[in-house]
Parts: sequence; C-alpha cells; structure tokens
Amino acid sequence: MNAAMPRALSVLLVEDSPADGRLLMEAFKPAITAGELVVQTVKRLSLAVEALKGFDFSCVLLDLGLPDGRGVDNVRALREVDRKTAIIVLTGNADEKLAAEALALGAQDYLVKGESDGEQLLKQLRRAVQRNRQIFDIEVRRDQAFFEASHDALTLLPNAALFADRARMLMAVARAKAQPFGITLLKFDGIEEARALYGSGVADELLLKCLQHLLDGLDSTDTLARIQPDEFALLRAPGSLTAKQAPWLDQCAHRIDSLRQIGDCTVQPALRSCLVEVDEGSGISDLLALAREQLQVHSPATAQTTSISAEPTALAGRWQPWVDVITQHCVGLQLLSEAPMQSGTLVLAAAEQMAQQWQRWTSAGFTPEVLALSVSASALADPGFAAQLAQRLAQHGLPSERVQLEVDESAFRDLSRHHPALMQLRAGGFRLLLAGDGSIETSLRDFSAFPLDGYKLSAGVVRRLMDEGLQGSARRLVSAVCGAAQALGAQVIACGADTEDCAAALHLIGLRHLQGSALMPAMDADAVPVVWQQQIILRG
Repeated sequence: MNAAMPRALSVLLVEDSPADGRLLMEAFKPAITAGELVVQTVKRLSLAVEALKGFDFSCVLLDLGLPDGRGVDNVRALREVDRKTAIIVLTGNADEKLAAEALALGAQDYLVKGESDGEQLLKQLRRAVQRNRQIFDIEVRRDQAFFEASHDALTLLPNAALFADRARMLMAVARAKAQPFGITLLKFDGIEEARALYGSGVADELLLKCLQHLLDGLDSTDTLARIQPDEFALLRAPGSLTAKQAPWLDQCAHRIDSLRQIGDCTVQPALRSCLVEVDEGSGISDLLALAREQLQVHSPATAQTTSISAEPTALAGRWQPWVDVITQHCVGLQLLSEAPMQSGTLVLAAAEQMAQQWQRWTSAGFTPEVLALSVSASALADPGFAAQLAQRLAQHGLPSERVQLEVDESAFRDLSRHHPALMQLRAGGFRLLLAGDGSIETSLRDFSAFPLDGYKLSAGVVRRLMDEGLQGSARRLVSAVCGAAQALGAQVIACGADTEDCAAALHLIGLRHLQGSALMPAMDADAVPVVWQQQIILRG
C-alpha cells in the first residue's frame, strides 16, 4: 500500500469546442489511466452550474467563450455556486488582461490552450486546488470570526454593532424614499430576578422562551438584535412600522406573561416596548437612548408602545477602518458622520468625540495607530481652528501625531486663503491627506502644492474606475496619483472597496491601503477592538 499516492482529482471540464476538448482529454489520458484524474465534460455554463450543485469537484477547467456564458463573468457565476472548488480559466491566447480579470473574480490560475503537456497540467491543477483550499479555509475562519464578533453568543441574533450598521442602511433607504422609519426597543423584565433566584441556566432558558414568542411573529425581512442582556431592538422595512405592530406586541406580551414555570422554578416575565420614529438627522444611539428613557416610565408588568421623535444630530459615532492588504490588518480608523460637517463647530465637536473615544479605548488597553477626521474649507477659514483642535484633543490625551486630517479638495482650490491654517496644523504634528474629487489636473496640482502625507481616492473615483474596466480617465488619475505619492513618500488610500471584486481589482493595479465594507464594514466603537486584530484576506 502506497500511503504517498495523492487522492484522485475530480475535474469538471467546461468547454464547448470539441477540438479543444479532445486535445485536453488526450493530454489528461495518462493521468486518467493511472487513476489520478477523473474528468466530467459539459458544454454550457448552465450545465456546469447544475453539475457543481450535485457533486463536489476538486477543480473546474472553465472556457470563457461559452454560448450561454458572459466571458470572465463565468468565473463569478461558478464562484456563487461553490467557493470550495478551484477554477482554472481556459484562454485561447496569452491575454494577460483577461486572465487578470478572471483572477480578480476568484479564479486560481489560467491556462493557455495547447501550451502545457499532461504532466504540467496535472501539477498546475494540484497547485490550484491546494491554493483554493487554503483560501477557502481562511475565508471560513474569517466569516466565523465576523459572525462571533457581530452576533450574540446565546441567542445567535445580531448584536448591537451589527444592528446599528443595518439600521443606518435602512434609515438611508427610508430617507431616500421619504418613508417612515423607526426602531422598536423591547425589554424583558423578570430575567435578572430569575437569574438571582435560580441561576443562569434557568434565566437563559426563560429568555429564550420569551424570545421565541417574538420571533414567531417576524417576517424574513425583519431584524431582531440583542443589544443588551435584557434588551432587544427590532428593525422593520420602511413603511411597515405600525400597521401590525400593536396587535403583535399585545399578543407577544400576553404569551410572555403566561410563562410561569421553568422546570420547578416559578418565574414572572413581562414585556415592555417603545417604537421610536426617526426624524431627519437622527442618530441610532440617540434613538435608543430616547427609547430607554421612555421605557423607564412604563409599567414593568405591561407591554406598551409609544412613538417619539429624536432631535437631529450631526455625528454618528461610527468608525470605518482602512486596511493594509499587504500586512492584512487594519491600520487606521475614520470617524463617520451622518450629516456633512461643513462648519468648524461641527468639526471640533467631532474631534472631541473622537478624543473621548480614544481615551476610553486606551484606558481599556487598545491603541489604534491612526484616527482620521474630515476637515472642511469653512473650518480652515477660522483663524483659531488649529489651536482649538489641538486643545480639545490634548484634554483627552490624544496626540496630534495619531490624528489624520482629511482636507477636502475645495480647501485647496484657494490655497492662499487656507495656507496659514494648514501650516499651523502641519506644525502641530497632524497628518494631512488631500481628499480628492477626481479631477486629474486639479488633484495633482493640489497634491504637489503643499507638503501632504497622502491622497484619498473618493468612492466616486473608484466607482468610475470599475465602470471603465480599470481603463480610461479614472485609471489615468489613479496611476498619476500613485506615481506622485511614491515620489513624495506619501500614502494613497482608496475608498469604496464595497465588493470583493472591487477590492481585488484595486489591489491588482497597485493600491495597498483600501477602505470599504468588503474588507471591514463601519462599526460602533465597542466592536473596533474585537475586530482590529483580525487578519483580512483579500480574495484573488
């Protein structure tokens, strides 16, 4: 018995050309005869999809010119069905651009037809399978780590950080469609009393039984999250807030009130609730705080629903990391806002919020490398802005060297007006980045007009880059900015990497520092230390 014999590879050959198929099968013949390879052939993408659904193949050899295919999108179609199977693209000529696009979409390798013998092909297949297996295992671990960081361990529901992220997305949809939107806060009374009397086992079982009554009445589009030990928050689709809310809550309250025994233990749970409707500019944390205040005046033994409104707020308190795809870790955090911070007053308020959070993080033993804040032209027009900013940060022990100020390109359009403020910020030790809007001539002129630490490509530039297929004016801008940055020893950060394909494409053309939900989504402050040390694997 030879223990060193490798396991036979199962290969799905997706090729519509009989001649090309025969050539490949002839090259594979020795390996098939030796039992090292098992090959199944189909001629259409639709048949390949069905085959992947019914069998676990080691590898797919994929032609891009199928009659029902879409070129390199054939790779995306098969990856959506099965990420465990390695894909090698078959091309009719040495088209490196086409191959690079396929690799960016998740293919492991490419093969120019007619250029490899059977032995070389077999080695290439085994390497691709091994690489894909390693990447898949990493992706599974990353997904598991994200799930654990974003979900409650007991109930497996979304936690406070993930809830807030989804709430902001739905809030934006509601505002765009001018639809009502709100958050329902639900609180179980009697759980902690059961924990004190009978222990955690009984209390957890009681909570899960109460929770099941809530879940039974929810739709698949609803999000229920556990945001505190005895608090849950509910998101429903915009426009469907109150039509069925009151009857459903009354029914849930009645069923929960009827729970009187957990084993031999007597319990007395109750449900309280409050619906908070969103006004323009409201922040999620403000809404939840108002809902908690409202719940304090409700009777603990009854379920009530009250609609209240929140005052507008400019700051969201959310943090968007950016990632170094070479080191595969987060390297900085940007404080986000739900409303444009046009005035110097709002920018200073955001800076103080950032410094306060820095103080909380460092007190808990977490020290992020760089914190970023957007600065508007109007803020720089204030002669006292730089001094006030430094003072507010110093009050909470945040060193200016840790702060990256992202200066809007409009502030550079009249450099003479804002030059003193920029010089003061530079002298104070702040890092300065130009947040460009995508005009090649303007961006490069501004980039070289003042000693800056970096350039930030906007999400709009990245979208245009992807729409143009990594060609055209957007690509020329990116190439020019990267060249200037390298010459000046400056950093380039690309925003808008919101899909895996986009992130892979940006890395492919030489961008190292990326920001977007495909790599790391925006999150609440409490979630940042949890995910900061996670390794970020860029597919492709």
